[in-house]
Amino acid sequence: MQTTGPKSGQVETIHTYGWYNRKYVADTLAKGATPMFLSMTIHNAWKPDAAGVQHVSLDMRFGPVMWKIAQEDHLAFIDMAPVEATRMESVGKDKASLWFPIDYVHTSAEGADLNAQSVAIALEIAKSPLLKYLKAPLPIPPDAVTATKTSESSLAANVDGASVTPPPRPAPAAAQ
Repeated sequence: MQTTGPKSGQVETIHTYGWYNRKYVADTLAKGATPMFLSMTIHNAWKPDAAGVQHVSLDMRFGPVMWKIAQEDHLAFIDMAPVEATRMESVGKDKASLWFPIDYVHTSAEGADLNAQSVAIALEIAKSPLLKYLKAPLPIPPDAVTATKTSESSLAANVDGASVTPPPRPAPAAAQ
């Protein structure tokens, strides 16, 4: 997509979220490193289930894109969002809302600590090789493993709407 940049006033190209993620993978591999994906931190957004019980609503805008690329390229996808949601639901909407003092996206220091712990727990659930770099394992909350499996099913179900346009390949060198 071509657009005029708001600051520079110059025409610039904007790609899809999937394009940028594929570029990240290609650039990381080109440097000899191993790319992996981590699901997005969740928002303080709650929806009632059929019985009227409030649950954290997982955002399905970005996860399916990352999940699809990870599946296609055989990369790790660490799904911390359902772990975080399980932990928020365990304290309830009112207490969890205290971790989002400004808006429904940005957390307090305590909320950021919860996010970091959720990443460590998600690494444990995924049996990631990165576990050896953690100081000590954290207890896996009840329902976190089941929530992770449910989340992965949702990611797979929503993958058709994911935009994963690949980045352009470099032009071949001109023959001399």
